Amino acid sequence: MAPLLVLFTVLLSTLFICFLFYSRIVKPKTEFQKVFDTLPAFLLNLNHFPTNFAQDITKYTRLVKVPGLEILFTADPVIMQHTSSTNFHDFHRGPGIRDACDALGESIFNLDGNEWTERRKIYRSFFNIKEFSSLANRAILDKVERSLVPVLDHFASPKQGPQATVDLQELFQRFSFDTTCCFGLGYDPKTLSVPWPEEVPVVRAVEDLTEVLISRSTAPPIVWKLQRWLGIGKEQMMNKTVKILDDFTSQQLSRLHEERQKGCGERYCLLMSYISQSKADEKIPKDEALALILAGKGTVS
Repeated sequence: MAPLLVLFTVLLSTLFICFLFYSRIVKPKTEFQKVFDTLPAFLLNLNHFPTNFAQDITKYTRLVKVPGLEILFTADPVIMQHTSSTNFHDFHRGPGIRDACDALGESIFNLDGNEWTERRKIYRSFFNIKEFSSLANRAILDKVERSLVPVLDHFASPKQGPQATVDLQELFQRFSFDTTCCFGLGYDPKTLSVPWPEEVPVVRAVEDLTEVLISRSTAPPIVWKLQRWLGIGKEQMMNKTVKILDDFTSQQLSRLHEERQKGCGERYCLLMSYISQSKADEKIPKDEALALILAGKGTVS
């Protein structure tokens, strides 16, 4: 019995080795087999994926292809300069990106070619004047002194007890939102204040919109369009999110128009300058206001 067991084991091992030799050398693997082979190791190390990916991307440029989508990951300064500045006109966003970012309307984030160039010239003229630099510095310093420090003192106070906590990510999200509104829209929403507002719908809407746009840009169009049609996943929050942000930007535009009519709109802010120079319809300044908020949000948190 023992010799038969040994013979069976040897025969099985030989067949297995022949199978591996044939599958790996004689017959090249399909893409599905390659993914299937690496899937167990990927799942076991899933918690290390962000760290490993960040380390890898600083050394290499990766083009990731999935059905219906191609994503280029890079941290190479030369490639970044080439694609985003010197040769930007060769890298159009295309209808796919504009479709995914439909909430941004006709803002600079959704433009290509000459339209993007002209809009960029307008913004550069704003950024290059002294008023913008002084306003941005003043807005940030005032927000740190009058809001950020008092809020931190509030949570560090012995009156709050040893169990008092604050979400630092949310704190800096509100800081960036307030400062962006100050020099971008000429308005301080005071979401970073004492007493601490537990929920600020417009700040939450900015975060939700960012999540949806990132999700759309990293998924095949058929996936997020199906989710939007079914009203599931991140897409189910989109209508409410857009409504909140649309109401907020509309209120700011109405306020700025009223200030101009009353002659008290001489103070400098980016949106006021854009309205003064732009001959476009009302929708474009509203889209640019949302783009300013999203751009400012990304600089801090």
